[in-house]
Order: sequence, then structure tokens, then C-alpha cells
Amino acid sequence: MKQGSVSFDLGKDASLVLRFSGRWHLDKDLPPATELIRALDTSPAPKRVFFDTSNLANWDSGLLSYLTETDELCRMRGIVADRAGLP
Repeated sequence: MKQGSVSFDLGKDASLVLRFSGRWHLDKDLPPATELIRALDTSPAPKRVFFDTSNLANWDSGLLSYLTETDELCRMRGIVADRAGLP
């Protein structure tokens, strides 16, 4: 099964979509938050973050850890994290 990955799509409406795919488990080499930080710090900065988990195979607390860090990074930057697309 494919290892977990995340891609970032910055929209013209100042939104950032995080697209999760593969298997997000602690026993796998999960993506670091450095790419997320870069995406959040783009100029102009996103005002809202959305989540697309339609290609997420399965997950454990590895995904929860990443999402917790995402939430904290957004909060520190005053960016709204819309959790509607999360499992």
C-alpha cells in the first residue's frame, strides 16, 4: 500500500487545499511539516485551509498528529482550518 503523502493547492480565492493520500501510519515515514509551513507562509498568505481525504487509504494517530500540528500552525497565523473534509 502507498505510503502517506500530502500535496498543497493554493487557490485564487486565498484558500489552501491539503490533499491527503495513501497510508498514514506512525510506522511509516510520514511527510514532515516543512512543506506545510512553506505553503502557509506563501504571499499572499492563505486565509482558509481545506482538507481533501478522498484518496486517503487508511490512517492511525500518525494522521492525527499531522492534523494537530496543522491546526496549531494555522491558529498561530490566524488562518481558518475548515475540518469538513476530514474523516
